[in-house]
Amino acid sequence: MTTRPDLATWVGEWDRLAASADLAVDPRFGAARLLLTVGGTPQGQVTVPLRGGRANAADIEAAAATLGPVDDVAPAPVAADPITVVIATRNRADSLTRCLRAVLASDHPALSVIVVDNDP
Repeated sequence: MTTRPDLATWVGEWDRLAASADLAVDPRFGAARLLLTVGGTPQGQVTVPLRGGRANAADIEAAAATLGPVDDVAPAPVAADPITVVIATRNRADSLTRCLRAVLASDHPALSVIVVDNDP
């Protein structure tokens, strides 16, 4: 089955080590673009068609197989170098709260966060 360019594409992440399950999203989406990870390490991306917002696990696994076996994926490198995350926002208190929670949930040992209010 091919994707339909006239319908929206849902974007998400799919861990190849997690238990296989069907994907179900809002039925207005005609395809799903998935970042495939192996235990959190990015491996690649695939796009799978959706029917009524659904794709079965077998179709996703078949698409994932084109990227090669999970054993070929080396773990992502770990670094302790300092990083700074800059978050630009304006009148989005709820979004800012969610974003800050996500960034601060990081276990990075040297993380700085700067919030920029884009309202002069």
